[in-house]
Amino acid sequence: MAVAEQSVPVQSDSPEARRYNRIRRWLGVADFVVVFAFLVVLLVTGRSGTLRDLAYRWSFQMYAVAVFVYMLLLLMISKVLSIGLEYYGFRLERRFKLSTQRFRSWLWDEAKGFLVGLVLAGIIVELLYFTIRQWPQHWWLLAWALFMGFFIVLAQLAPVVLFPIFYKFEPLDNEDLRRRLVVLSERAGTRVRGVYRWKLSEKSKKANAALTGLGSTRRIILADTLLDNYAPEEIEAVLAHELGHHVHRRRHDADPAALRADRPFPLEPADAGARVSDAYRAGHDHAVRLRDVRWPVRLPPRDTGTAVLDRIGCRGRIIRAAAQP
Repeated sequence: MAVAEQSVPVQSDSPEARRYNRIRRWLGVADFVVVFAFLVVLLVTGRSGTLRDLAYRWSFQMYAVAVFVYMLLLLMISKVLSIGLEYYGFRLERRFKLSTQRFRSWLWDEAKGFLVGLVLAGIIVELLYFTIRQWPQHWWLLAWALFMGFFIVLAQLAPVVLFPIFYKFEPLDNEDLRRRLVVLSERAGTRVRGVYRWKLSEKSKKANAALTGLGSTRRIILADTLLDNYAPEEIEAVLAHELGHHVHRRRHDADPAALRADRPFPLEPADAGARVSDAYRAGHDHAVRLRDVRWPVRLPPRDTGTAVLDRIGCRGRIIRAAAQP
């Protein structure tokens, strides 16, 4: 049975929002270019061999240790080269009044992110070279199997091990809202083990929600900035958008003009309330058919359940992708 779609006009982004998004995109491009250029220079100049010899000497000629030391040197140099861009990103959030985080807190998060990234990257690299040494003919197949297992474990542990390193969480005390969100999740075919309040306001003014974890750690996390500024119907609509990612198994598969959840500038509560409530009324009765529902509203901005992993500084895009809920 097809679900009738209600046409809801979508207000275009403000010039300020477009400028912010444009700068963020260019920062991402610049970060990639800097790291990629660094790797090219290492290969072209032969400095990679210099780092290899240095790592081997510092590790007392122990191969497994040398691999880790080499990776550590790469990550440290990469971090030094990109720290300026990361600081500019920190200042950008402050300039657009989206951040409440102080410099000392940001610096501490950067340090924690580097250490967490070092541990995760160390596990991945050691697994890779171990399979190459032990099974030189079929290492690629075994490495794939090991990585898949590792990423599944990582996705399961992220909400209870990684995320709390950077943010505080507590069970949601609003029982009525918790029940509504759990029921909505079950209608979408997703069983969650809990709903948690995410204390995002300590660092940001953005309103976020995420469906994260795997198996026994599958949970809904709602930023306190979302809970404190939006009505239950609006929060339920935001979660419906997140559940859409889960149902479709891909991100932003609908019309880009219809989904505005990744924008940094939320609507004013009154404006958002009118738009979200329209979509809510149109789609709530058919929540069980989320595969057919499109939410033509501008929703509050979001980070995915793996947003915390963005602080991992090891160029670990593959790690973040693997932890995608």
